[in-house]
Amino acid sequence: MSGDAVGCSGHQGPDGAAIRRTEERGVGRQPTMEDVARECGVSRALVSIVFRRAPGASERTRARVLEAAERIGYRHNLIAARLASMSTRTFGVFIFDMRNALTADVFDGIQAEADSRGIGLVTGVSDPSGERDERTMRELHAARVDAVLLISAAMPGDRLREMSGSVPAVSLTRRVDGLDSVVGDDRAGGRMLTEHLLSLGHERIAMLGPTWSPSDRVLGHEGAMRAAGLAPEVVATGYDADAVARATRELLGRPAGERPTAIMAHNDIAAYTVLDVVDSLGLAVPGDVAVTGYDNLRTSAGRRMDLTSADQHAHELGRRGVEAACARLEDPDGEPTTSVLAPDLVVRGSSGA
Repeated sequence: MSGDAVGCSGHQGPDGAAIRRTEERGVGRQPTMEDVARECGVSRALVSIVFRRAPGASERTRARVLEAAERIGYRHNLIAARLASMSTRTFGVFIFDMRNALTADVFDGIQAEADSRGIGLVTGVSDPSGERDERTMRELHAARVDAVLLISAAMPGDRLREMSGSVPAVSLTRRVDGLDSVVGDDRAGGRMLTEHLLSLGHERIAMLGPTWSPSDRVLGHEGAMRAAGLAPEVVATGYDADAVARATRELLGRPAGERPTAIMAHNDIAAYTVLDVVDSLGLAVPGDVAVTGYDNLRTSAGRRMDLTSADQHAHELGRRGVEAACARLEDPDGEPTTSVLAPDLVVRGSSGA
């Protein structure tokens, strides 16, 4: 008898023995695909076919597998969505900072890949303060999304994992332990920008970094400075423009022989603030101070900014995020994966080369 012909009674396995559910799994352990297969008396392969919506299972068997999965609590939110609609997947997109221009480029990649796969999108927007985080995630869960894509998450990883709950989540632009992640190689990018400035003769290089630690961009910068026999200087400013401006004024207010000859901002937006402060002090870029950013936003190529930056290929990050979410739905119990994209150095006038 083929696997597809076996029904899911919820009470007997393939040998006719009664299925003991929670007791066999152990109290507190999350049900797995194997538990669903045991509940139905079918193979794990057939259960996988049902969740992947691949050919090889009748509609009757698909419905019974999903009902059994819901009965034992296997990824309840996902299964409820399947029972409600077996046609179209829907992904939630959790946007932490709508004002960050990188977000738009990442979202473009998400939308392009989702459209090509017939996946619907539901967006939820939080804010940099984090006050709306939990509410936004609840709204996405209420929409019965199949997976959540997290763009530029700045909160601690344990909180991200807790908020995601039973819905598969993929972190974009930042590596988060315990979640699938799609990121740029920030350490390579930080090292690459630093080595570029070192090659131009700069030795007093200051970096304006994020408030969280460790930061791969900072680690890449520090490694390159130490390899050159120089002491790194990193000021944690985060995303706050006022903090970036204050730090820049303090650095450039030092005596000429002590102030940095180059400032690396942790992203292009912060670099724009640095450029404004340099201009307000009557200093020249790059004659008095070279400036670099990170992300290679579209506005960075303009004549006013002309900003040297690292391109982390935001559109491709978004596209791969959808791929990662689809792969997770096909293999819910697999180990978390991280996809890393190599950045490119984009040299413009702000660094003087």
